[in-house]
Amino acid sequence: MRKTRKVRNVSFVLATVLIVGGSSYYISSYLQDNSATNSGVTSENSGVNLSPATEEEKAESEELKGATPTKPTTQNDNAQPSGDTDSKSSVNVEITTYNSNDNGHLTVNGRVIGVIENNGKCTLTLTKGTTTITDSREAKANANDTACGQSKISLSKLSKGNWMAQLVYSSSSAQGKSDTLVVEVM
Repeated sequence: MRKTRKVRNVSFVLATVLIVGGSSYYISSYLQDNSATNSGVTSENSGVNLSPATEEEKAESEELKGATPTKPTTQNDNAQPSGDTDSKSSVNVEITTYNSNDNGHLTVNGRVIGVIENNGKCTLTLTKGTTTITDSREAKANANDTACGQSKISLSKLSKGNWMAQLVYSSSSAQGKSDTLVVEVM
């Protein structure tokens, strides 16, 4: 009886060790193979050309060094006409956010897409019936576009109801206007 119990215990321990060891080996080899295939990088092909530049690549690089960079421009059907429209590029203007009750003020933020410059002016025009209210701001260049900043109009100057809002940008080199946006003042 004792011998049978001892054999069973040894068999159980041996089986457990084999199962755990085999599983560990399988899992570790599976993870190792998977990490190599999922990374997409092998020792044979890293995807980077480390050889010296060819004469053709050198010539192309020298040619590009002499090229003058150009500013990005986009066409906008809402471009604002002015006296000298041929010399100004047309840019997109966008009202990005507005708040119709920001501590007693209507606030409107906007940006100019297609030009990065500091010499422009953004003008917010609010219209309701025959009443027009404007607020102008100096535009400021940032990394991706030109920011119009925040226009802030006191709600005491605005009657309740729907106002038509439009943001216009003008500089020595670019011009444009946003789509008209309905802003509800309560």
